[in-house]
Amino acid sequence: MRLHTIINEATMQMKPEIFKHLRTPAVLALDKATRNAGFEIRIVGGAVRDLVQGKDPKDIDMATDATPQKMMEILDAVGIRHEPTGLQHGTITAIIDGEPIEITTLRIDTNQDGRHADVQFTNDWRKDAERRDLTFNAMSMEMDGTLHDYFDGVDDLNNGHAKFVGNPDERMKEDYLRILRFFRFQGRLNAPTWDKDTMDAVRRNADGLEGISGERIWAEMEKILSNESSRADVLKRMDQTDVLEAIDAPNNRVGSLRNVMGTNPAAALSALINTVGGLEQLRNRWKFSTEVYETTKFCVEKRSIPFDETVAQRMLADPKIRAAHVFALAESRGRKDLVQKLKAWTPPEFPVNGSDLMAAGLKPGPNMGKALAQLRNEWEASGFKLNRNDLLRKL
Repeated sequence: MRLHTIINEATMQMKPEIFKHLRTPAVLALDKATRNAGFEIRIVGGAVRDLVQGKDPKDIDMATDATPQKMMEILDAVGIRHEPTGLQHGTITAIIDGEPIEITTLRIDTNQDGRHADVQFTNDWRKDAERRDLTFNAMSMEMDGTLHDYFDGVDDLNNGHAKFVGNPDERMKEDYLRILRFFRFQGRLNAPTWDKDTMDAVRRNADGLEGISGERIWAEMEKILSNESSRADVLKRMDQTDVLEAIDAPNNRVGSLRNVMGTNPAAALSALINTVGGLEQLRNRWKFSTEVYETTKFCVEKRSIPFDETVAQRMLADPKIRAAHVFALAESRGRKDLVQKLKAWTPPEFPVNGSDLMAAGLKPGPNMGKALAQLRNEWEASGFKLNRNDLLRKL
């Protein structure tokens, strides 16, 4: 079903029922204040892309032809609180009734080195769109639903293409991280098709990723690995274009991703990892968090053990094992069906403690620890059915 009516080559009108929920009091207040001051403000980026795809946007970003200083003056004049959250890039955040909305001045990027760029402000909406990475990320929408699509982003969404704005080699050289963004967005499309010319350009520029910081790489890879429906195919394509090699990702277990279920990126990451040592090397490169490292490490270490509901429950009952690690292991082993069961299950409390053993005549020390461990093992093996008296009789 068409969600818009074409007006001319670069402009179309979105149907009101598609975007009306975005016309919040905060958004309308910003629009009114900006227009009254003689400037324009539009919704940009992911929110517009989601609307075109018939999805409900998670958040709203806005752009304006007013300079940051002028925009702050406009907001001050109408009593709207704001914070300078990224003035070096022309971004301020307006806060209305507790709702934060980022507003960025139209800009042109200059002096790009593949990682960073200097910013020059402009009042030309098309010039601002030209600096964006992908055609469907370059769209913008006015508050009345007028959609500006300068580079056929709507067609690319409908055709399952993630295409760069203009010359793909130039866009990638401006910021090589755009290569990973290309794969991330391609993986989010319905029935994506892989454009040969774009893939060839990716292959030509893949080694530029070697200079990108690990934090930026992980920020994209975390999202790619969280996409259950596409991650296996996306990483296969990344491998074919030498991207995995450029970001130091192992590539001999990519096919294992198809066995992983769920959206936990650590569970998916574990499928790629050969050894714990390899995981540590990758952590040094990608700089992911301790939580991601520990969860992935747990999944890698438990990769070969028998795993079913009984084993999972024994793990959950072990105070030394974190529940989040068990849930991730279930996903990594293709047992997403177990996760909800395990989350609804409350591990019983081990009915014996050191005081019970001392009362039975055991002295504190290594032997008591061994006895407790043995009793816990028998308790778990019984399906947690043995009670305190049953266990003490085994001493």
